[in-house]
Amino acid sequence: MNDTLEDHLADLIIHKCLGFSDAFNVYVMDVTKFTHNETWFIDKSNGNIVKALRFYCCSDKYIVSYDIPECDRYVGINIYRKTKNGLEKMYCIKPDWFIENMFCIGENVFVAEARTLSITENLFFKIVL
Repeated sequence: MNDTLEDHLADLIIHKCLGFSDAFNVYVMDVTKFTHNETWFIDKSNGNIVKALRFYCCSDKYIVSYDIPECDRYVGINIYRKTKNGLEKMYCIKPDWFIENMFCIGENVFVAEARTLSITENLFFKIVL
């Protein structure tokens, strides 16, 4: 059997701990794979892993994870909430705009700095959960 470099790189995963979220009782991990990056939220109490999109912003009740358009992998926005059983995905949204940055301005209010392909200046969208 002839192994190629791509065969070995496909199995390569790099984990980096970004910290701990007291509000959600999870460890936050940056996971780099050969084809893409993810953020993992690992529940401290039971070890359950929630695989989220690459970037995230959180309040005390919600996590908004999002990605940026890279090739054909654009997913959009995933919104999670804290439940008694851990994190639960509430919504998956694929808007026609792309997030540059996300800010939490309240317990259930987020502001997305975004852009579109047709407008050159950045736009701001308010997300109320």
